[in-house]
Amino acid sequence: MRYPGRRALTTLAAAAIVVSLSAGCWPFDGGAKAPSAGQGAPPPVASAGPTATPPSPPPKPSPTGGSLAGTWSGQWANQTPDQSTGGFTLTWTQKGSTLSGSITISGTPCLSGGSITGSISGSTITFGAVNGQVSVGYNGTVSGSSMAGTYATDCGNARGTWTASRK
Repeated sequence: MRYPGRRALTTLAAAAIVVSLSAGCWPFDGGAKAPSAGQGAPPPVASAGPTATPPSPPPKPSPTGGSLAGTWSGQWANQTPDQSTGGFTLTWTQKGSTLSGSITISGTPCLSGGSITGSISGSTITFGAVNGQVSVGYNGTVSGSSMAGTYATDCGNARGTWTASRK
């Protein structure tokens, strides 16, 4: 009489013996018991423990050649609603990609200056100033010791361009 599972059981038993022998266990001797702990048994295998986290990559260098910290002098020019122009001076401090400091603006009755915050990502810079009910937002790009871009303010809905260079 044939048993359909007999071949699978025989193969499985043979595989268990091979695995047991190749894993460094005691040789199969037809029924001898393996020694128990303290009677010549190998010590338990210690776990490797948690793996170490690789260090973070160093920050990428700024396209500005370094920090934006310091004083920058610039000009602004409205494109709408009129052709007003003026100047500004920025004084930045920088921590990573975060900028903070102060701005002084000339040529507009709406905003003379205030605290300013911003950020740099690659060569893209964004920053803004708020003074009471009036705010202005700047967007642009930085290249070495100069930067340029556009601005928008709620003072007369003015929009325009700006440029600045390091003093």
